[in-house]
Amino acid sequence: MEKITEPFKSDEKKCVFTEGLNYFKTGKESIWGEGEKLTLDFLNKKSFSGKWLNLAAGDGRYNNILLKKADFVVASDIDKSALSKLWHNTSKKQRSKLEIKVFNIINRFPFEDESFDGVFCTGVLHLFPKEFVKKILSEINRVLKPCSEIIFDFATDIK
Repeated sequence: MEKITEPFKSDEKKCVFTEGLNYFKTGKESIWGEGEKLTLDFLNKKSFSGKWLNLAAGDGRYNNILLKKADFVVASDIDKSALSKLWHNTSKKQRSKLEIKVFNIINRFPFEDESFDGVFCTGVLHLFPKEFVKKILSEINRVLKPCSEIIFDFATDIK
């Protein structure tokens, strides 16, 4: 994947939430830090199997943990520049287990029904109006196999 340095523009009226950054000028670490302690503790203890969707993955603060544990991860986001940073921060060994998919989560997900064994989504659903959250949850349900897992992390301490 090429390095994409052109910032992606946010448009809150259209529910497009991005940081508008050149991610290759922000350092190797995620712009959001290493992750929330409780989420990291949970992920480090959790066992994963199968194919997982990292929904709204951004620049990938949790993606390498998912890749270490799952059989395959599809990292998705509306901002291809953030996903470009995620790709370039993934070891060459782990890239064989990674697919990058750019799409807007308020639209139909570009996956077949029952495609995933799990969905991981953090730090984004609280941004959307209720009607979009319902639509996103419906799409998550559609792409999950029966008896799959969902891991959500909601922002709870926003100032």
